[in-house]
Amino acid sequence: AIGYVTQDDIMYETLTPRENLIYAATFQQGHRPLSERREVVEAVLKKLRLSKSADTVVGTPGLVKGISGGERKRTNVAMSLLSNPRL
Repeated sequence: AIGYVTQDDIMYETLTPRENLIYAATFQQGHRPLSERREVVEAVLKKLRLSKSADTVVGTPGLVKGISGGERKRTNVAMSLLSNPRL
């Protein structure tokens, strides 16, 4: 699989990082049971040190307070890592 991370963070700003990842996993791994997708999501959250902010709304920079800029970028990277790309 190929991983691609855009320069702009593309995700739902009204969802939390965990919810964004579960949503992305549904498209990338829809053939897997929900329990397996959740396990993959939790593993990626842990690897990218997003566990603390996993349940905080992403927010909109300058408008709605949410996770930090670094956490936004790591969430965006995490969405790409869900497909288990070759590194």
